[in-house]
Amino acid sequence: MKLPPLNALRAFEASARRGSFALAATELGVTSAAVSLQVRKLEEFFGKTLFTRAHNHISLTDAGMAVYSESAGAFEQLTSMTGRILGQPVLRSLCISVLPSLAERWMAPRLAPLLNELAGGGLRIRVEDDPVDISRDGVDLRITYGAHFYPGASSAVLYQEHMAAVISPLHAAAGESPDSLAERQFIHVEWGPQYHDHLGWNDWFRAIGVPRSIVPANGTRLANASLALAFAEYGGGAALVHASLTESAIKAERLQLLHPKQLALPRPYCAIYREQSLEQSDFVRLLKALSQPSRASTG
Repeated sequence: MKLPPLNALRAFEASARRGSFALAATELGVTSAAVSLQVRKLEEFFGKTLFTRAHNHISLTDAGMAVYSESAGAFEQLTSMTGRILGQPVLRSLCISVLPSLAERWMAPRLAPLLNELAGGGLRIRVEDDPVDISRDGVDLRITYGAHFYPGASSAVLYQEHMAAVISPLHAAAGESPDSLAERQFIHVEWGPQYHDHLGWNDWFRAIGVPRSIVPANGTRLANASLALAFAEYGGGAALVHASLTESAIKAERLQLLHPKQLALPRPYCAIYREQSLEQSDFVRLLKALSQPSRASTG
């Protein structure tokens, strides 16, 4: 069987991974025109369009996705094999994809202390919602809620999260309580339809035995938990968010619990990863750091 031209395949793989002919050209030490020409040669070989091109932007077609999912792993194995045979360390950057709600207040404190100790070629972090194509996008580790978007992929439970109700000390000093807050003082996180089983204020009120029904439209609705915490810290109202995200703010007395009751989420937060990533010592260290239990109370 005739194999595709290696230079063309290499140019295609770099373009798909970097999302740009220009970035691929910089990586390969050639011009953008040369990369584009090689990609066209590969398209002629397969008789299929691998990228859609519009306004200096490229995106993979279905055929392109199929080629990339196979070629990315093949080039990674070739790189590892070459390093082993030549006795040279393979410095490959790791790519982590994380949910927006976890990026700043949960992930950053756990990974930042390790960055100067990594032996490999650096770390690339992407902040995005589910689902993510970890094979096509070259993602080594996806941090997400549950593993249901990634059937068949390797996964590990990171931690079980609880939802905590927090408010600024200024509001608390004014004597605000769960049953005295006006509906406009409640901050709601709009998790989106893909996270329909996240718990809300009405679930929390049932758990503490307060007969209230809160209408989100009467309060403040925000796109993610980090933003909800910021609004709560600045006196915007009460927020029901991940307990693990509140640790530093409570310790610094920027927030305090509205009530000690916390609710366990139905699913744990998980790490989704490519099996070959376990061969890298840096990946194992990062996964271990992310798996450390939260210090937040779960009362």
